[in-house]
Amino acid sequence: MVFNPTETRLVNATKISGRTNKGWGLGVLNAMSLPSYADVKDTISGDKRRVLVQPFTNYNVSVVDKSLKNNSYVSLINTNVAMADNPFSANVTATEFQIRDKSKKYALSGKGGVSRRGSDDFDTGYYGELELEKNSGQLQYGTTQIIRTDKFNPNDLGYLRRKNQVLTESYIQWQEVEPKGIFRDYNATLWWDHIRMFKPSVLSFNEFGLNSNFNFVNHYYININGSWATDKKDFYETRVKGRYLKYDAVYSYNLNISSDSRKKIYFYLHYGHGRRPASKAYADWGTINVRWRLGQRFQTSYQFNFNNTINDVGFVDKINDDADIYFAIRKVYTLNNVWSSSYIFNNNASLRLRVYHHWTGNKNKAFFLLQPNGSLKPDIDYSENKDQNFNAFNIDMTFRWIFTPGSELVCAWKNAAYASHDEVDRNFWNNLSKTWLNQSNSLSARVLYYIDYNGLRRK
Repeated sequence: MVFNPTETRLVNATKISGRTNKGWGLGVLNAMSLPSYADVKDTISGDKRRVLVQPFTNYNVSVVDKSLKNNSYVSLINTNVAMADNPFSANVTATEFQIRDKSKKYALSGKGGVSRRGSDDFDTGYYGELELEKNSGQLQYGTTQIIRTDKFNPNDLGYLRRKNQVLTESYIQWQEVEPKGIFRDYNATLWWDHIRMFKPSVLSFNEFGLNSNFNFVNHYYININGSWATDKKDFYETRVKGRYLKYDAVYSYNLNISSDSRKKIYFYLHYGHGRRPASKAYADWGTINVRWRLGQRFQTSYQFNFNNTINDVGFVDKINDDADIYFAIRKVYTLNNVWSSSYIFNNNASLRLRVYHHWTGNKNKAFFLLQPNGSLKPDIDYSENKDQNFNAFNIDMTFRWIFTPGSELVCAWKNAAYASHDEVDRNFWNNLSKTWLNQSNSLSARVLYYIDYNGLRRK
């Protein structure tokens, strides 16, 4: 089967915003898109047909907020997605507030939301967050309680990475904001996270950490941080509701160093290491970033990232109606190379170029079958080749011209190439050459014109 989706096109967008002298604010954003289709081809019979992927869709966001004394506030937001000739709808209503005392040292903050989405049977989920903190002075501390039910889903017009979770966070921080010796300022934070599943209500893991930041008088910067997490029950990696995988305790640390960003040549270095002593799994990762600014108009930068994970446990497959879930002990190698440059013609026109190459090699060493108690049992009968060698190569070039205040023309050229194989190749040039064999190019232009209604009314 060949699947080629057509692009959804924006046909109308309106935005209304304003604020009164009494502290009330109102914002409304409405956007609509034309139907989106896909051309489907049967590679055996050769038959072709067009399939409706997404009908005419209306997106709406409304916000009302009120400013209170002592820098306090309260707000209400609603997002709604509705489709023509389709019973599906998604609606999220949420609120956010913060209350401060007269001294502005203490704050009580909160968020809450309700999501309701579906066609005939609607799923209703809830989200709540309450935080109490002292966020002024040298000594600061606070605690937060977050609850996301298993059916809370705002992703039709938002993004939520994890649901079905109950999270308790606490921290205590000491900071010095006045220069002392070689330091311009510094701080250190001790934190603790307690993570539980909402359904079923079981403990996932606890994690403790220390994070410290040092800014020097020469504008160099150093960050040192580390953490330790207890044994973990991971309910997400299994891809099956109610099943979990047990991970051993893990510790990690990171070191970040950066130079003075005001200079013509700027660098950033990062190294991190993590290890699970019980299973002898470990990982090393790091970043090298160098930027060179030539004059007032041109700058270029190069960034290199790597992440090597040895003896890691990862999901492989699930069969027999999700009854059998397979994992593998594996080696995972990742490299990223990013080169970017920009040239500013004047205050209103600029050209930017970004070249990006990503490689991931996943080599499985042994396969295991997940047990009901979350442990793994060796399975010598599983013989599928689940090794993966993936490459992605992208070129993005963008020209931006602001022809009147608030109005702009953006022209973009994008080149994208991807390659995926089941044999891991650690030779960089081999991976790069294979990626170029499958390329796609696109050209796009966007015009945004700002109309000042008040100016038109005066004329």
